[in-house]
Amino acid sequence: MSVASYLVGSFSIRYQIRGDVRATSVSLPNRTFYQGSHSPKLLHLRFSDCFKLLPEKVDCIVVVNANLSSLSIMKMVVDEAKKYSEKVVVISATVARIMDVVRNADVVRINIGGYFLMVSLFQKISEFILLKRDRDKFKPLFREIGEIENVKRDMDRIYERENPEHISVVYEEGSHQDLVLSFQKFPNINFSPYQKISWVINRGGIEKALRCLGIYPTRDVANFSTGFDATLHRDPCPYEIVPFGTEFPFSMKPYYMPNRNLRQQIYFASEPIEKRNEVLLVSESIVGNKLFYPQEVDQFIVHFDKDGIPHQGDILGLIDTYSHISSPNDVESNLNSSVSIRTTPRSSRPSTPGASTSFISRRLREVNFFEDHRTSASSSISIDAPEDPLPRFTLTNIKKPTSVPEFETDGIRVFLGSHGFCGITVTKDGKTEMLKKDEHDDGWIPMYVSLKNGTPNVGISAFEDYQENPEAVIFDILKFLGKKYSEVLFDLKWKFQLVPQEEDRFLVKIKTSKGEKELDPELILAIILKSLKMLAENELGQHPMELKLDYELTEDVKRSLKNGCDRIGLFFDQ
Repeated sequence: MSVASYLVGSFSIRYQIRGDVRATSVSLPNRTFYQGSHSPKLLHLRFSDCFKLLPEKVDCIVVVNANLSSLSIMKMVVDEAKKYSEKVVVISATVARIMDVVRNADVVRINIGGYFLMVSLFQKISEFILLKRDRDKFKPLFREIGEIENVKRDMDRIYERENPEHISVVYEEGSHQDLVLSFQKFPNINFSPYQKISWVINRGGIEKALRCLGIYPTRDVANFSTGFDATLHRDPCPYEIVPFGTEFPFSMKPYYMPNRNLRQQIYFASEPIEKRNEVLLVSESIVGNKLFYPQEVDQFIVHFDKDGIPHQGDILGLIDTYSHISSPNDVESNLNSSVSIRTTPRSSRPSTPGASTSFISRRLREVNFFEDHRTSASSSISIDAPEDPLPRFTLTNIKKPTSVPEFETDGIRVFLGSHGFCGITVTKDGKTEMLKKDEHDDGWIPMYVSLKNGTPNVGISAFEDYQENPEAVIFDILKFLGKKYSEVLFDLKWKFQLVPQEEDRFLVKIKTSKGEKELDPELILAIILKSLKMLAENELGQHPMELKLDYELTEDVKRSLKNGCDRIGLFFDQ
């Protein structure tokens, strides 16, 4: 049996010819000739010449979509691959990485059992995938992505909850040695260091190709999708279309949002992707910059066959020409009505592990604070209910607050949650409640700060500013407050910039209608705290208040919180 594996966008191809014990990798001879932007023409030249490096036609080629290339690009790669093999299978980088873990366990003769946890440690990202054997294949049960600095706590929590039979830890050779040592306390664990993540993916691609031909069938991994999301025009956070772990085949169409005349884009769900020798959390559009209108939801359909290949009939051809079609009737006339559609379960939950949709019925507006970075006495707040009860807000990699924090002693507290929301809690006679505007309000306020017009807005209005002017909005403050510049894990959703300063400090740079501004993280915190304090005073009157959080704090974070509280006269018990 002869097999090959190709990473879309790569300058090399890996193959194993019948009779060979090991696979061989060959690269394009003049790489500079193929370098440049990832235009379809250049990518076509690159992968077509890579396939020409194969010494003979092979029985199976696995194409790994390692860079989340668009569906039209994948169609071109598959069409080219079929010139060199009758069997072509498309898999994700995640499936390839799992295949390599299963292969490594077999090489060193480790029994990973039927219920194992794969832990991947990248430069700044950690990933947990729990898999269970179903007949001859491993299938994913869940995935969770987090920050590397929290990986010990995440590992303890997931192990205690799931109790896997085996743990496989994948990490870059020479890095994370302290974590590797700390993980040795867990039973039935093995470690798989790698030099380059692309090598891991290519090896996994070869292993998957062998399994597709029936070689070592008991060590196979199901070919599944890592998920697809939709981003609405006025709500840029993801709505799940296809959940992580959905096995091929399936069909997909845009997200259905009743009673909302909003355009949307469709994306691959966020994946750890290697970019310039660094692994980042990336999400790419499946059809370029195409925007879908509500009336087009039932007219744009993509079908993936059992090999993970997008349907190559009229439906996929529609992807390339869709932006040139002028009316829904034109679209309908181009659809292949004979295709049988299996609709994937729709959910308002974002596909990112641990994330959920949050129903926010509170917005704060016009919180005038620190004019030109200095304290200002004039402030005003306006609180409105949303126009509809549909999901207004989703945050990635966090959980929606589903319960009210409990406190033993009576008092009023400003509460900041690690889930990305804040609010005012009132404890009386041992019972704690959130400060709410009405019965439809849950009391939780998103920690978004906008300076679109030069004056800070906090809450839903700040989030809405993000739609039109994302460079003027700051959020996720608890992810960088009290940290050094070199310690911050930059998120792709951030449109603001972090400007390094002396002693590894940084300022947050945003663009406003009055020009660019640079703010200290402690000032941003003070803006949020000030707005919450004013809200409590407007509703409850003047009372002593203290700040509370729901997670353990480092000394640097405590210091930053103390400084922010001191700016506005809020008590913080360290």
